[in-house]
Amino acid sequence: MKLVPFRRPHLAWVCMLLASTLWACQGGGGSSGPGPNPGVTPTQTPSGPTPTPGAPTATPTSGVATATPTASPAITPTPSPVPSGPTPTPSPGPTGALNANPTSLSITGAGAAYAQNVLVQETGFSGAFHETDTCSAATPIASMTGLGSGPSSTVVVTGVNSGTCSATFTDGRGGIATVSIVVTTTSVIIQGSKEKTR
Repeated sequence: MKLVPFRRPHLAWVCMLLASTLWACQGGGGSSGPGPNPGVTPTQTPSGPTPTPGAPTATPTSGVATATPTASPAITPTPSPVPSGPTPTPSPGPTGALNANPTSLSITGAGAAYAQNVLVQETGFSGAFHETDTCSAATPIASMTGLGSGPSSTVVVTGVNSGTCSATFTDGRGGIATVSIVVTTTSVIIQGSKEKTR
């Protein structure tokens, strides 16, 4: 068996190995636990109740009393009594007598150029006037236009042919007025012929 001489560098290496093992067993220099992490900052938890989002925050009053307005009571209108039964129909007020002015006409020609007016009226009356006449025979004597409603209405009387007739106006409730009408036309002779003129 050949003996290997012990060299000093081997001894140094063994000492370093022992020292490293001892340091690992003691926790890296005597510390019993892991050290603080220098990259993490601890978060402080606030004490007390957590405020609710959206809730109104009470503002302290500095000792000044605030008056609270008192609401006035609402006034309820009292409905008017509704009469029962049918609504009475108002009676017509007093009216005047039906009359026509003028009561007689003398028309001296045929056509609109010789027409005359008759005013039919009745105070306080608003209904329709009515007219009948004897002027619309087979040969008409006169025509009546424009008759309307009360209290007054103007009638235009136009002569058509020579003759005499009458027009009667009523109000539908007993009132009556009569107008006498006389229509005359003049004649001229032209070249030996006799013609009627308007």
